[in-house]
Amino acid sequence: MSRKFDEKEVALIFRQATELESPVEGQREASSGSDLGGGLDLQELKEIAVQVGVDPIRVDQAARSLMIRPRGSPLSVFVGTPTHIEMESELDVTLNDELRGDLLREIRAVMDRQGVTEGQSGSLEWKVEDELGGRYVTISPSSAGTRLSVIGRFKSAEHVGAAVGAMIMGAGALAVLGSIQLVGALGFLLAPIVAVGAIVIPRSILGRLVTRETQRISRLATRLRALLESRQPPDSAEGNT
Repeated sequence: MSRKFDEKEVALIFRQATELESPVEGQREASSGSDLGGGLDLQELKEIAVQVGVDPIRVDQAARSLMIRPRGSPLSVFVGTPTHIEMESELDVTLNDELRGDLLREIRAVMDRQGVTEGQSGSLEWKVEDELGGRYVTISPSSAGTRLSVIGRFKSAEHVGAAVGAMIMGAGALAVLGSIQLVGALGFLLAPIVAVGAIVIPRSILGRLVTRETQRISRLATRLRALLESRQPPDSAEGNT
């Protein structure tokens, strides 16, 4: 992770990190002072953790739990919103058959899709793909207990938007040429309108659909994390309150 965390995020990360572990005698509270400048990256946070007596592994886990990483691409201009969103968490809980079933029911309820389910005992993989792209949930064992990964990839929407934009540009170019033949140079006035339409029209349709799905992905990640937290051992559950 190369992104930097601001003051509020740093405070949240250290609070979650210290809640993940049992208090250690002599452990000092990490300062969330206002002199962070452009923020702190993960390596800097882990160095501070060592200085104040907090397990840097817990800081790493808390930072990754906080992260929701949208990724863009040049074609995203035709959608108007990030088309890749990803959230990861690690929790001190063991995935048994009962919890696996509860998680699967939660996924299907939030996403309103049956999806394709894979994974053996102790893990769960769920996915669904359509013309917009794919939604993927992976819950697997980790050193901390269980890792939760929720991803939305909607690259297909970008390609659809680009194709629609190209069609509009093609039809618009013919309209501009026709206008030039009729009214001369004034026909060029249509060109900016065509260019804007080639972007605005796909955005108005696909952007709304992708935004709805990325919001659903974020809601799903929050619900699954809450469900996993509710099944943690008493000591860990108390630490997360």
